[in-house]
Amino acid sequence: MPLPANPTPADTLDAARRRRAFVRMALVRIAALVCAVLLGLCAPPAPAHADDLPRVTRLHGHLELDYTVEVHVDNLAAWAEHNDPRHLVPYIDGRALPGNAPEAIDLAHGRLLFHLRITDDNRAVWMDLLGSPAGLRRPVTFSVGRVDGSPFDTHHDASQRVLLTVISPVYGTIALVLVVLMLAVFVHLARTTSIIRKPGPGPHQPYDLGRFQMAVWFFLIYVSYTAIWLVTDATDTIHASLLALLGISAGTALSEAMIDAGSAQRRSAQHTDPAADPPAAAPVPTPPPARSQGLLHDLLSDTQGYRFDRFQIFAFTLILGVIFIADVYNNLSMPELSPTLLGLMGLSSGTYIGFKFPDRT
Repeated sequence: MPLPANPTPADTLDAARRRRAFVRMALVRIAALVCAVLLGLCAPPAPAHADDLPRVTRLHGHLELDYTVEVHVDNLAAWAEHNDPRHLVPYIDGRALPGNAPEAIDLAHGRLLFHLRITDDNRAVWMDLLGSPAGLRRPVTFSVGRVDGSPFDTHHDASQRVLLTVISPVYGTIALVLVVLMLAVFVHLARTTSIIRKPGPGPHQPYDLGRFQMAVWFFLIYVSYTAIWLVTDATDTIHASLLALLGISAGTALSEAMIDAGSAQRRSAQHTDPAADPPAAAPVPTPPPARSQGLLHDLLSDTQGYRFDRFQIFAFTLILGVIFIADVYNNLSMPELSPTLLGLMGLSSGTYIGFKFPDRT
């Protein structure tokens, strides 16, 4: 507002006040603008709208180890503008599977192709997912995400689980039939032949502890090897400690057979050699062939009655067999027996064989 031609002192003072007020207002506005700019630069980016986040919507293919699955992800192209989709891995039951990067990426259609396989990085995860199976399949959640991050939102959450095949129904049925058939044949032969009985005349000789132990470990390893192969497709699962265990059981059976054969030959010579009998003495009657009195009685006793050395090796075989089966069921791997445990088995077998030597006299 222009001052009058002859301003009075009051007009001059009023104009000065207005100018100072205008300057203060301009400075306040400039400061506010600068603060707004700084706050905009320092503030975190606004969160993306829920409709813009990646989300797993469909899963095509058979969710099974060593199979390929196709995963559809909404908004994958937008997410890939600031991230590398080659670092995505499957998430099953909320656990990442490192080493299973996508084999094919189609950003235009939001598709990822994964080949599910066991690697050194994800072996422990797969064993947890497949171990302790309650059936051929189990329901799981499924998603994908960065291995060092968190999984995407998914349609296949706790309310829409998918089935993870633990054992292939086809191969599982074939293997089950073969295992049951082998066990049935073995049980039949064990009851009607001398496959795990002491050698001698007659079809019903007593059961032999050494051969029984060898049969138990053979079938435990045979069934476990088959089950691990069915679930994990692994074939190199038998390690050195199992070979040592088989060697101990086979050595026990072989030593027992050699001692029994030597004792049988000496008894036969005593009955057939005339020089062994005093003159005019009555011929020594041949003892009747031994006969089985039941599996448990035969394994725990001999001609002198029940023996603790037999009970010891029988008890150790049973408890280690239970531990063996539990380890295979829970961890899908053959248990590695420590040298101390193998030494304990060897000592038990050696004690049993040692107590058989007096029978030779």
